[in-house]
Amino acid sequence: MSADATRPGFPAAFPAVAVLASLPTKPFFLRTDPPEHDEQRRKVIPGFTVRRVRAMRPAIQRIADERIDAVLAGDAPTDLVRALALPVPSLVICRLLGVPYENHAFFEERARVPLAAGSGPTQIRRAFDDLHVYLGDLVARKEADPDDGLISGLVTRHLADGGMTREDVITTSMMLHLAGHGTTAHMIALSTVALLENPGRLAALRADPGLLPGAVEELLRYLNIADRVPARSASGRTWRGWSWRSSSARCSGAFPGCGCPSRRTSSPVCPRWACTACTNSPSRGRRS
Repeated sequence: MSADATRPGFPAAFPAVAVLASLPTKPFFLRTDPPEHDEQRRKVIPGFTVRRVRAMRPAIQRIADERIDAVLAGDAPTDLVRALALPVPSLVICRLLGVPYENHAFFEERARVPLAAGSGPTQIRRAFDDLHVYLGDLVARKEADPDDGLISGLVTRHLADGGMTREDVITTSMMLHLAGHGTTAHMIALSTVALLENPGRLAALRADPGLLPGAVEELLRYLNIADRVPARSASGRTWRGWSWRSSSARCSGAFPGCGCPSRRTSSPVCPRWACTACTNSPSRGRRS
């Protein structure tokens, strides 16, 4: 299956897909296929090693504790999204990438637009353009004054030796910020709602904090944290033993609440509804 939105016949089921395909800049490596995808992905892995994440844990814990303390000390009721769900991942991703936190409002708004169901092509294009300009300036500053952030790492390790172009660094930084910001914010907010809707589960977690790791994994499985999912198209007539009638078969999806009028099917795993919009999907093909 191909993630390359520039392929002929790729399903532009959502405005963001069409906008990404039309941008004059290089696509996010998330939207590329091997071997380019693998080559670009390897270059960001050093920023997400177990050692690096463990080293960041005290800072992340401190950020979360400070925001929770602020919520508890503030007036009630409070807006959990503005007070906790957004600031925590925003502070963490800014620290990880080396982006000044004073620009967090700029990033939060532009990170929200491409993933929001109500955003149109013009809004999405403007958000991408704004991020591209800002990150282009930031990359130039990192060249002159590097720090220990991931963007500086890309600049010093790969831009300097020609392994990445300036455009590669900009688009990769943009993708990491978009992917690491909204998803976590949504997860914090939706997990809170899910637990409040299930007081028995919440009581069990309060009684036994040792259940938390498993609860987090289950919430990640259960909850949908974006309005849209990446589309794929067939790069050939077979994939993992399945065959399609056409090499242009394509599949795209949308999450509950997206307003997509396409066929809805009940998931056997999750009691919520899953929405699919597939053309020549494996279910319409045959097993080889």
